[in-house]
Amino acid sequence: MITNPSVHDIPVLKRIWKEVFGDIDEYIDLFFREKFTVENTLVYKENDTIVSMIFFPCYEIKIGTLKEKSGYICGAATLKAYRGQGIMGKLLEHSFAVMQGLGYACTVLIPANEGLYRYYQKFGYETVFYKKEMVYHPAEDMEATIGFIKTEDAFDILPFYQRLIAGIEVVVLQNTATYQTVFEDYKTAGGEVLLTDDGEGYLFVLRGTDTLYVKEFFYTKNIRSILGALFLRYPQYQTIVVNEPENGCGEKSRELLKTGMLKILTKTVGIDRTQWTTYMNMMLN
Repeated sequence: MITNPSVHDIPVLKRIWKEVFGDIDEYIDLFFREKFTVENTLVYKENDTIVSMIFFPCYEIKIGTLKEKSGYICGAATLKAYRGQGIMGKLLEHSFAVMQGLGYACTVLIPANEGLYRYYQKFGYETVFYKKEMVYHPAEDMEATIGFIKTEDAFDILPFYQRLIAGIEVVVLQNTATYQTVFEDYKTAGGEVLLTDDGEGYLFVLRGTDTLYVKEFFYTKNIRSILGALFLRYPQYQTIVVNEPENGCGEKSRELLKTGMLKILTKTVGIDRTQWTTYMNMMLN
């Protein structure tokens, strides 16, 4: 049976999330505190026991000149003993009808691997979101001419974010509330959100084992100033990997990397992938 859960089911949903994805408790608690609603969740019950679940919190999406509602599919999980029975497919199909009833124009998701890209394609999703990934090592022309100021307030970066997405036709939009949730996630993961001390940009920085990752950034000047300052701030790293939109101007961009899929739920909107650039980033997934 497919139904919405009740708030009393939250402990069960958290246990399934932990068992299937292995995320830390702090992240799971953050998701259920900030993103979970009964209306945007479906569960599959067998003998009155929840064995599968799917979440689709609402995000605003810009499509050309329009702003619409989209459902972000995440936390889609089935207990191991019940897999291979088509349960998730039934939940997906049911979620499309629910989202249409809520007035959503589309649904988006971020598959965790290539196999899931193929799986979701069967349900009408198309790969439309891409990014560039730039890899940098220390160089003589990376002079550290700026510094950084750590921030924990999403309001500080929104003006820069608006400039980042200004020329992109299809964007899953962030706002102060959604970014603040990302800030909390970043703190849990040991990341930092930095403002440049010249007032010209921001960065989401995450420390890996031997690589420093810049998950999102905007800077009005030469990126090499940022890189020099990052190598100075984090001297233990000799490699920095920088993500940016597909229309970015990275100097050493690899080929475009897939970052997400979209399914249109209404005939009133459409996407011209041959002409339009897209962006979906910094999502809780």
